[in-house]
Amino acid sequence: MLTSCAGGLSSRESARVYYNLGNAYFDLGKNSDASSAYLKALEFDDKLKVASFNLARSYIETEKYSDALRILDEMIQEDRVNTILHAAKGYCLYRYGDLDKAASSYLDVIEISPADQNALFNYALIMSELKEYSSAVEHFADLKRTNPDDELLLKKIDFAVGKVYYLQDNYSEALVYFESVFDKDSDYEGLPVYLFDIYKKEKYYEKMIKTGKKILESDPDNNEVLFDMSRVLLLEIEDREQGIEYFRKAVDKGYNNREKIDEILDSRNLSAKDEIEKILKNVTFSDD
Repeated sequence: MLTSCAGGLSSRESARVYYNLGNAYFDLGKNSDASSAYLKALEFDDKLKVASFNLARSYIETEKYSDALRILDEMIQEDRVNTILHAAKGYCLYRYGDLDKAASSYLDVIEISPADQNALFNYALIMSELKEYSSAVEHFADLKRTNPDDELLLKKIDFAVGKVYYLQDNYSEALVYFESVFDKDSDYEGLPVYLFDIYKKEKYYEKMIKTGKKILESDPDNNEVLFDMSRVLLLEIEDREQGIEYFRKAVDKGYNNREKIDEILDSRNLSAKDEIEKILKNVTFSDD
């Protein structure tokens, strides 16, 4: 039908028809269909740069990274100071897993536009993934210092810096940043999971239980969290009733790691061994 309709239009108008169709497919997440539509648009008008750019975007989403990079490199050759193109190339390389070249592309953006927040943030993020932790923290700090009134960006930076310290097992520093974000947005991007893990490792048991309950609000089937909470309640806080309740829930949700369960059963602090053994009566254990 579209081919029939396009037949009565000029090449430029036909290109726009297919370009808009490609955008509709892209918005719906139908990236292969979007690619086909953008290619058709370029058949009618090979100078339609927005179609070329969106074709590269659709290729990235379908993991055709080499095709996307070919298009982006061709466009950059024609427009070397276009930060959108360099940023798209950086994102493509990041998705592809070439972190060094991705960082280089974001540096190209920063060289053209030194105040580009997204490029500065993404560069710092890649530095952390490359385990260049000092560089990452330094760049995050610079970005934070130059944008003191951007609350959304500051929250994003604090979370990222918290992860940098978390990756280095520096939990005291990680908590400074994670808890700062948690105070502003307790649901921020899986933050409770990081806090739960730190509280467990650092033996902040009351905070761990509180954070675990927060996780279970959105993920009630998380048997690992249920089990960890039951262990702490049974052995550390010695809340027998709640500990048994969470242990039963963990088992009901499929928790069956024999080694970790045996650690509870063998503990001198366990006062509910009979109840725990009854819950385990029909459990098939895993040794993982």
